[in-house]
Amino acid sequence: MSNKIKKNIFAYSGSGNKLSTCTTLIKKIIAQVETDLADSIEIHSFVHTPNNTEIINCCGCNQCFLAGKCSMDNKDDMKIIKEEMLNADLIIFATPVYVNNVTGDFKIFMDRLAYWTHLFRLLGKPVYHVISTSNSGIEVVQNILDSFSLYLGLNLLGVAILSGQNDYYNPQFTEHCDIVKNALLEKRSKCFGPDMNRAFLAQKIIFQQYDEKSPEYQYWKLNGFFELETLDEVLE
Repeated sequence: MSNKIKKNIFAYSGSGNKLSTCTTLIKKIIAQVETDLADSIEIHSFVHTPNNTEIINCCGCNQCFLAGKCSMDNKDDMKIIKEEMLNADLIIFATPVYVNNVTGDFKIFMDRLAYWTHLFRLLGKPVYHVISTSNSGIEVVQNILDSFSLYLGLNLLGVAILSGQNDYYNPQFTEHCDIVKNALLEKRSKCFGPDMNRAFLAQKIIFQQYDEKSPEYQYWKLNGFFELETLDEVLE
């Protein structure tokens, strides 16, 4: 019987290009990490792209906010995606830059998780970002991914920025792999950053004023968030 620790990696790349730089880097990082940690950790990875995953456009019905669940989750792959994210030990978000923004497919992915950003639903999980561009838009896209991850409650490890033609096996590739490996080995800070705590306190003020019967109020109450002065108390 194996004594290896089991770890799950979830990744979503917003590129529909089958030769995508982002998706290629994700797969290479995961493959290298699997090799390096083979003696101690059994890694299960779930890499989603628009080519292998169906995500329907958000219809704007607001049921996710009003009822606490998306009315479309049983019509595509989002139910599976959410389960994989909740069970993930590490998450990777990746997108190329399209018109100085995330891709349309990545935006649809974000839209379908909108109500999770009210709940810090993935609180404390580590996330790594991958962005590729030919010449511009990095700062805008990085800000979008940072904000998205922040309100999901994710602990940002860093970002791999690929510009122009990249050699995946350069010194930066090793750094990417080391960051992911250390997160899986739990060699990371056991605290939330100031931005996360500010976001939490701002949300707390808002949801304290919500109807107590609303799903979002009930989620905050059930998890004891209203009693917290800082998110770091979750780790105590």
